[in-house]
Amino acid sequence: IPSAELVLGRSVAVASFDPSNPSDRVVIAVWVDGTPPKTTVRKTANETVNNSTTLQNDDALLWAVAASDVWAFTLYLRITSGAVPDIKFGWSYPAGTTMAWGRGFITALTEYTETTVDAIATDGTDQVIVYKGVVIVGSTAGNIVLQWAQNTANASDTKVLANSYLVLERLA
Repeated sequence: IPSAELVLGRSVAVASFDPSNPSDRVVIAVWVDGTPPKTTVRKTANETVNNSTTLQNDDALLWAVAASDVWAFTLYLRITSGAVPDIKFGWSYPAGTTMAWGRGFITALTEYTETTVDAIATDGTDQVIVYKGVVIVGSTAGNIVLQWAQNTANASDTKVLANSYLVLERLA
């Protein structure tokens, strides 16, 4: 191999085997700090809540964060709930964490904070809900955990379904 040059990027290292020809580059997936640029978390089983409006931690839709991390996420939720109980979502997070999140694309009209609980009207059929957001972790490490419950307590089942998933990207 002729001369090589290593240029560190945020998530990958780019090796140029011919420094005089910048278009002749190979991207090498090297994560300097051990964290891949994108991570996914998939729910493998249905989870049910009934007759409760108390937010509870989801069994699968969570991730660990270190102090001072910054993450972007997209959450694809498959849900079903009757028209009476509906469903609501919130988050559990380490002290000092801030979040900006919302359904679909975040705008000034739909942006939520880390303390927001979002209630969604349902009709008894399977639905898909997409949330996007940014998480800025303070000085305390821990887990970011999706929480959910019925919006109105009812004996019917409210479910977050298998194959709901998170796509996570560590930004810093």
